[in-house]
Amino acid sequence: MIIVAFFFLHCLGKYIDSTSTNIAVFSLANIQLFIYHCGLDLHNASNAELLQASLDLITFTQQKNGVKNEVLHIGNKGKLFLCPVFALTDCVLNLE
Repeated sequence: MIIVAFFFLHCLGKYIDSTSTNIAVFSLANIQLFIYHCGLDLHNASNAELLQASLDLITFTQQKNGVKNEVLHIGNKGKLFLCPVFALTDCVLNLE
């Protein structure tokens, strides 16, 4: 999760209302994984398919700056260690 935070969430503190006690930055419904240009169904894809993901997108629905449904994306960095795509895929596998 630290790796996901580094690549996606490190600048979102300025967008998320820190005074709210009920913050959900993103959920499984806000995550999309792709193998090249083919989107994966997170609920029905096999673990092997999910681990082949080369691109991920996160949609942020709640931001204090008023921007709704901002989509951030990042591609595979080629290394399993410190790869944001692999880290997010690992989070998805642990949520299922």
